[in-house]
Amino acid sequence: MARSHRFSTADLMALSQVPQALGILDETLDDEVRAKLASFAGSKPKLAYSEIKDGVYRVRAPLHRNFNCIAGYYLLSDTTDGYPAMIAGLDIYKGATGSDRVIAAMKEIARREDWHSYDLDSSERWAGVWRETSIASLLAEENHVEAAKRFFIESIHQLRDELMAFKKEHPDLPWNGGE
Repeated sequence: MARSHRFSTADLMALSQVPQALGILDETLDDEVRAKLASFAGSKPKLAYSEIKDGVYRVRAPLHRNFNCIAGYYLLSDTTDGYPAMIAGLDIYKGATGSDRVIAAMKEIARREDWHSYDLDSSERWAGVWRETSIASLLAEENHVEAAKRFFIESIHQLRDELMAFKKEHPDLPWNGGE
């Protein structure tokens, strides 16, 4: 919406496409992707509709209290090409049980190719690791929905491999279940 507190023609055109765009986002985060998240999180992923006002549209599966596996979109992304990003990763509240051990594991994940981290060594409340790709990377694909799901599932598998070993090393943490 323009600063004049009036809708522009561009605003109206964008708003008219919101339902279709959300439908595509939902389709890429469907039961298959959510099942992959749930297979090792031990909890049912939930869609965070409340975050869309902040430009985030994602599903979150708690691994234990305040430690989550996430998959979704950062719509206000600052990717190098300027387009929104698809992301998959982990986040943890730094006051959560075992957060120091989880952050150490996140540092290892961040060393992998294509993985990034945020606030692992800072005093911020939340920290995490993530893998991302621009939504524009889908444009060359024949089926955008299938390509997006492939990205999410591949990323979740990478996290799963890392986290299954971590869970075995730290059975004392309050895990939600899963394998």
